[in-house]
Amino acid sequence: MSYLGNEETLVELPAIQYLQDKLGYRFIHGDLLTPEKGERDSYTEVILVNRLEKALKRINPWMNIDSINKTIRYLTRPENLGASLLEINEKIYDAMVNLNYALEQAVGGSRQKKFHTVKFIDWDNIDNNEFIVTRQFKVQGPSEKIIPDIVIFINGIPVVVIECKSPFLEKSKNENMGKYEAFTQLRRYMNLRNSDILEGAPRLFYTNFFTCILNKYHGYIGTISSGYGHYLEWKDPFPFTKNQIDDVENNGQNILLQGVLEKNNLIDLMRNFILFEADEDSGTRIKKSADISSLEQ
Repeated sequence: MSYLGNEETLVELPAIQYLQDKLGYRFIHGDLLTPEKGERDSYTEVILVNRLEKALKRINPWMNIDSINKTIRYLTRPENLGASLLEINEKIYDAMVNLNYALEQAVGGSRQKKFHTVKFIDWDNIDNNEFIVTRQFKVQGPSEKIIPDIVIFINGIPVVVIECKSPFLEKSKNENMGKYEAFTQLRRYMNLRNSDILEGAPRLFYTNFFTCILNKYHGYIGTISSGYGHYLEWKDPFPFTKNQIDDVENNGQNILLQGVLEKNNLIDLMRNFILFEADEDSGTRIKKSADISSLEQ
């Protein structure tokens, strides 16, 4: 399809550029975040283990090598935490945000072991974390390899996955076609489209906080349990107003990039604006994110 090339040139690359130039992310192409480059053990792994190890040492100076290795295994072998993507995701969220992960270790020359809380992210000192944006990050799933457009890592942990769609796709068909295709692609990546068929690579989403859709003019945000109608347009580029965002008329997606992925905003949203609760209609447990889609500036 002729519009596919525009996803890269009109949506994906400008988003990467904004994240680098305006928001201070380090860009590393997915071709360099590979087992061959020593970044992860295999293509089925999604944690950048060396970067996580360095972050754990930096944020938790009390940790010895055994504790660090146990913590890394906790994130790289999480399947025993639950029977579904959502269950595993909530357990990891609880460990990372609510600090409900502790290890027993003797500290400071003492022979007596005590439990100490492990911090995966420094929530109070933003600059003590490593923020990486990548594109074309390959992950091997049970039966196929997926290559999401953009992935955000904090301390080697993938926390945001973004799908990009050409704005021409919407103009040539209907207003929501691009958004819908991105939504179904994200669902396939999570193996949520067909429960009877092993699709995608759900491991990429065990540590996920947000999933986003960009199409140059708009940016939508959701979570791993969001239905299509729950992916809402982000309209608040806090702490700026819309008219302060560069070329906002031609690149409305910058509002989401600024409002959600600015480092302080992202840390705040991850820490304070996610909720796991029972859905009122179905009674099943779901994950919700902040809804400020109705805000206008």
